[in-house]
Order: sequence, then C-alpha cells, then structure tokens
Amino acid sequence: RCSGGDAVEVSEIAPGARGSWRFAVVAPPALPRRPQAATSGATVVVAPLAGTVAAVRVSVGDVVEVGETLVLLEAMKMEHRITASSPGVVKAVNVSERDVVREGDVLVELE
Repeated sequence: RCSGGDAVEVSEIAPGARGSWRFAVVAPPALPRRPQAATSGATVVVAPLAGTVAAVRVSVGDVVEVGETLVLLEAMKMEHRITASSPGVVKAVNVSERDVVREGDVLVELE
C-alpha cells in the first residue's frame, strides 16, 4: 500500500499474520569520482568505472566532436560508450582493445 510521498507500507495478509513493514525509497549514493588530472591545454577522458576495453574508436590526430564515441567499455555485463565531452584533436590514446582499466584511468587525451 502506498502511503504517499516516497514511502511504501507492506503488511502480511495471511490469516493470523501480525507483521507490517515500512520501506522508504531513497536516491542511490553518488558514484565516487577521481579528479581528472590533465597536462596544460589538454582534456582527459577517464574510465567512469572499472571494465574491459571492447573497442577504441579513435587514433592520435583524429578530430572529434562533442558526443563522439571514443572508447567502448564493457563493465557490469553491459557496453558503455565513452564519449568526448568537448571538441578537440586526439593527443594520446592510452588504451587498446582488451585492456582492463580501473575507474579513473585516463583513456584518451584531447587537445
């Protein structure tokens, strides 16, 4: 039974049952983030979570636009598109297909 707001109340309805529980729906905690260190004039693209590199879609010297896929990362049985958050030229690609990365590892650097 919904009691309004973000709370749900659950009661046993079996004969002779005496249990009742109240649950609150809360937002999940924020994902931990590591600082994105960059050399001057460069933008770094980091792994948002640990996983395995499924594909690298860019090479050094490529011009990329906002939203363009740079790396495909397999994590938690899903494929995650890692995209450019700003336009630029690929300065460095620090991963290869099948590399295992940790959260916060620098994948690509843009100028």
